Amino acid sequence: MQVTALGTAAIEVEPGYDYTCARKSDGTLWCWGDNEAGQLGDGTTASPKPSPVQVTSLGANAVDVSAGGAHTCARTNNGALWCWGLNHYGAIGDGTTAGQTCGSFTCKPSPVQVASFGTGAIYIATGWYQTCARKIDGSLWCWGGNEYGQVGDGTTASPKPSPVQISPACP
Repeated sequence: MQVTALGTAAIEVEPGYDYTCARKSDGTLWCWGDNEAGQLGDGTTASPKPSPVQVTSLGANAVDVSAGGAHTCARTNNGALWCWGLNHYGAIGDGTTAGQTCGSFTCKPSPVQVASFGTGAIYIATGWYQTCARKIDGSLWCWGGNEYGQVGDGTTASPKPSPVQISPACP
């Protein structure tokens, strides 16, 4: 079934756990489905949302999107990273595990810039509770839940709410 609200302009679609996001050719980002942790990025935790809602705070600047367990991240045209949704394990990357209460967890339902990462991102990927990104210089950075070592810094200390550079760098 076609998601008629998006027309034929969707150029990227990214399914998360119980929700989906799509980027349109005009640079806007749209998400729908479960929103209990604010993973749709519309500033609310009202759920479910069976029709696409725009992530308006990113404007028409999205060039990539990645949907995780209950958090979402986007790369904008200036190479900056923005994340929102479940932040209980620091997957938002803003240096905290704080946010508003979403059930028994914390979340941030509006996009937050991963400021310590800076710009120059060329790739973003989200996992269940963690996020990784690669910069144009080939360096790899990860943050979020790390109880099984999934951040890749050689430890199982969790959470890692700020980006950590992983060695060796990607070629």
